[in-house]
Amino acid sequence: MTANDETEDSFFGDSIALRDDVLVSDAELGLVPGGVEAGAAYVYRRVGNAWVTTAKLKAPDATPNDVFGGYVAIDGKTILIGAEGADGPAGANEGAPCAFDLDGN
Repeated sequence: MTANDETEDSFFGDSIALRDDVLVSDAELGLVPGGVEAGAAYVYRRVGNAWVTTAKLKAPDATPNDVFGGYVAIDGKTILIGAEGADGPAGANEGAPCAFDLDGN
């Protein structure tokens, strides 16, 4: 499995989650629009003997070095992704969770 749009230093596959025929993999320094290394996560579905990419997930407020995807989990029909370097109301690198449904929304 690969993330075809990532650089070799994106740390793809450091954190994965598997549930039934769905796999989520991180790319914690993955590129988002504009070439920013904010992090991303990829959703794959098993189709026969192959794993097919169905979504690339990004933080809605992505900024450099958010480390979005450093932690991934699947709970029921929800994908949970941590962004440990995200800035928040309490300050820099506070961290933040993001939730998506299995369809990538």
